[in-house]
Amino acid sequence: MKQLFFYIGFIIALHSYSSSLYAESINKKKSNLQISQLKQSRKYANPIVIATHRAEKIRDKYGALHPKYAAELNRLGVAYVSERRPEEAEAFFKRAIAILEKAEGKGRDSLGVSKNIILFSPLDNLGELYMNSGRNAEAEILLNRSISIKERVLGKDHHRLNYSLRSLGRILLNRGYYTKAEKVFLRVIKISEKKYGKNDANLSNNLTFLGNSYRLKGEYAKAEPLIKRALKISEKK
Repeated sequence: MKQLFFYIGFIIALHSYSSSLYAESINKKKSNLQISQLKQSRKYANPIVIATHRAEKIRDKYGALHPKYAAELNRLGVAYVSERRPEEAEAFFKRAIAILEKAEGKGRDSLGVSKNIILFSPLDNLGELYMNSGRNAEAEILLNRSISIKERVLGKDHHRLNYSLRSLGRILLNRGYYTKAEKVFLRVIKISEKKYGKNDANLSNNLTFLGNSYRLKGEYAKAEPLIKRALKISEKK
C-alpha cells in the first residue's frame, strides 16, 4: 500500500513538474514575443523613421521640388536633431531652404500655404542648430533673415517672431553685444505680454535673459527686479 501511494505521489509530482516546465516555456515564448513586439514598436516610434516615411509619401505625391516636401524635410531635420545627429539635420534643413528659395515669391501652393511662412521654419531651425554648435555668426544671419520674412508676412508684433528673436538675443549675449540683446529681449517681452498676458509662464525665461543682459552690463538695479519677477512666475508653473 505504501508503495502504491509512493508511485501515485511520484506521478503527481512528475505531472506537476512537467506542467510547470510547460507553463514556463509558454511564458518564456510570450515574453520573447512581447520583447520582439516592443522592439518593433520602438523601431516605428523612432522619430526619424516616422519622419522619413512621411517625407517619402509627400515626395511621391507632390514631387521633390514642392514646398510641402520641403516642409517634411524640415521636420526630418528636427527628428535628426532630437536623435543628436546634427550633421544630418543640417543637410535636411539646407535642402528644405533651397527648395523654398526657388519657390519664394511665387504666391501660394495648391493648398493655400504661403511659401514664405514655410521658409522661416527651416531658417529658424538651422539658426538654432548653428547657435548650439557655437557657429553664432552664421546663426545670426539666418535668424535675421527669418525675422525679416516674418515681419513682412505676419507683421512686426506677431507672436511667432518670438522664437527667432529669443534665439537672436541669446546669440547677441554670447557675442557680448549686451545692449543689442537688451533691445531684442524687451521686444520679445512686449510681444509676449500683448499676446499672453503679464503672468504667462513663457515670460520667465525671457525676463531672465533680459535680466542677464543688464547684469552683464553691470546694471544690477535693473537686473534684480526682472530676475525676481521671473522666479515668481516660475513658482506658479
